[in-house]
Amino acid sequence: MTRRALATAALALVCGLLVACSTGGPGLQGPPVDTRRPERLVVLGGDAAFGANLVREVRLRASWPQLVLGALPPGSSMVDLASRGATTSDVVEQQLPLTARLQATIAIVSLEGSEPPAAASDVTRIVDALKADGIARVVVVTWSPTTTDEVGHSATVVDASTIPEPLDTDGHRRIADAITAALPT
Repeated sequence: MTRRALATAALALVCGLLVACSTGGPGLQGPPVDTRRPERLVVLGGDAAFGANLVREVRLRASWPQLVLGALPPGSSMVDLASRGATTSDVVEQQLPLTARLQATIAIVSLEGSEPPAAASDVTRIVDALKADGIARVVVVTWSPTTTDEVGHSATVVDASTIPEPLDTDGHRRIADAITAALPT
């Protein structure tokens, strides 16, 4: 075989491989590309948002904040400011001041079981402060149907009052599913 014939055969082989690799049918295509932008999530609250009733290893993968993060677009991040036993005062005085620097795109507030119980006016004040920090999408997980009526005008409300406490992994999954379904786009 001459050099010219060998070069032509090699070129034909390379072109054939390129065509075969680039024009395959649906079975040869990669997974669909997620075109949603990554989100920056911040979570404020007490025991449920912290995952206090779950052992550490489970909490790090199956608490509702972790499950919500997993449902967000690839590259999304989360800062969970929630702490064990946090009260409404703790959220206002310790967690809320940290949110402005985080430049979050979504904030979730959960004040379950706080003592004294969170008043709707306290929750509204927290939501207003988050919005003033530039967080357009705020979700409030409420454990009282009355809070739903009073806070619903300024935030997306997820009613968790029918989910038994203390939360187990099923309860965390149910809350995460409800939050994910309710997140404004």
